[in-house]
Amino acid sequence: MPPVRITLLVSLLVLCSGCAFGGRASRIEQHAAKFAALPAGVQRHVRSGNIDYGFDQDTVFMAIGGPSRVTPLAEPEGAFTWSYRNFVFGTAPAAALTMAAPGGFADPSRVAGPGTGRNSSVPSRAPNSVPSATLDTSAAGIGTLHVDFVEGRVARIRVEPF
Repeated sequence: MPPVRITLLVSLLVLCSGCAFGGRASRIEQHAAKFAALPAGVQRHVRSGNIDYGFDQDTVFMAIGGPSRVTPLAEPEGAFTWSYRNFVFGTAPAAALTMAAPGGFADPSRVAGPGTGRNSSVPSRAPNSVPSATLDTSAAGIGTLHVDFVEGRVARIRVEPF
């Protein structure tokens, strides 16, 4: 599989982290008591997959899942970074996903996102012979998200684009 397809596949999996196959809803359910105790505004952030300064580890986990890597910081003592590789970032909705069944047509006008009916990488009337999914990240980027925790709370959030 060419590297571009692998990257798109990984990005698709990251985008679907809140989908039906054990994503955000499942993580929230696993931490139901903790989630219920959060203020309504924080609950909205978590349900949307957003994180913010001051969130603790459980809240970040519910929102975006477990990290690819955990690295201790030099200082202050006990501080560490959660890193997420192949993280899709941008303004919401930053990426559009278009899917088509065999013999069907990819129709970006039916998908939310920056590719909606314009500047899309998906031809609107090209028949498909196999099931396909196209990810348009023209208004997004892919990189590594780093979340620094100090005293158990998010103190810094940064993205390193690829």
